[in-house]
Amino acid sequence: MLLRKTAVAFVVFTIVVFLALRSLNPDPNLIEFNGATMGTHYSIKLSPNDSSELKYFKSAVDDLLFRFERQMSTYQQHSELMQFNRYPVGKWFPATKELVDLMQESLLISEITLGAFDITVGPLVRLWGFGADHKGNKVPSETEIDDLLNQIGYQYIEVDKINKALKKQKQLEVDLSAIAKGRAVDEVAHLLDSMDVANYMVEIGGEVRTKGRRSVERAWQIGIESPLIGERAVQAVVSLQQDAMASSGDYRNFFESGGVRYSHTIDPRTGYPVRHQLAAVTVIRDSTSEADALATAFMVLGPQEGYDLALKESIAAYFIIKEDSGFTTKMTPQFKPYLTQVATP
Repeated sequence: MLLRKTAVAFVVFTIVVFLALRSLNPDPNLIEFNGATMGTHYSIKLSPNDSSELKYFKSAVDDLLFRFERQMSTYQQHSELMQFNRYPVGKWFPATKELVDLMQESLLISEITLGAFDITVGPLVRLWGFGADHKGNKVPSETEIDDLLNQIGYQYIEVDKINKALKKQKQLEVDLSAIAKGRAVDEVAHLLDSMDVANYMVEIGGEVRTKGRRSVERAWQIGIESPLIGERAVQAVVSLQQDAMASSGDYRNFFESGGVRYSHTIDPRTGYPVRHQLAAVTVIRDSTSEADALATAFMVLGPQEGYDLALKESIAAYFIIKEDSGFTTKMTPQFKPYLTQVATP
């Protein structure tokens, strides 16, 4: 991981709203298989040279994702993560290497982002009506928010990587939704690598990782959706080869009350939805889990603070910002080499 380990503590959470990232200009020669996982869908594209064991590939991917969901899901009450959430405070919970590694990465990104990313923010998300049940569009009281803020805090989680154990210092809930899909993409990619697949694109819920090329002539090209309400359009196109990409946005999941629009992106540091003008952000990294979590964090931080952090940490990031006249964009220098096409006015 390229994030600086000396960064100051930073807590973030991100309710991931997926930008529709799609492979452009469908190629009939590509082999594709897909399925359902983690409340969304996955899609895998292979070049013809890598498709000889297609049935075996799909079976292995489905088995991997089934095991992964049994570990990380908040929807399955007997998942490993939910067992940890119910475990007594102050006691070490014996965990699998996969869960320990993902928790450790989550906490590091929380520190890097100074708290904009926080895997314990779930209760606040539900309070604002953006949980899995999507109940209500009611603005909670300040007292309700303050009460739940006492139950939030990534810094109250401890990870023992050597002994493979987790501990919470006070009662809280962990939800890995803002990083788990990215990690699942990484795990599928590692599986395909172990099978000597040379060219692939893996996508789960909008998070993408590629290897090689889609053909001899072309790299993998992925579209970034324009954050327009009620219509679909491509804002930009990036060219990827051995890269991971994730996006987050707030333009499809919100409610209005008293003339005020409340975003689904909750700032775990304040307990309130963000109020800035950042509509969407895309991050490219070596790992999809890191890109996934950072995209969420930047959505919490907003167009200036998020951009400044991305610049400081040399992160390839692309920001789409709402203006009265439409949208403007800005990107870090690290993102520019990936960009192959931008939307015309």
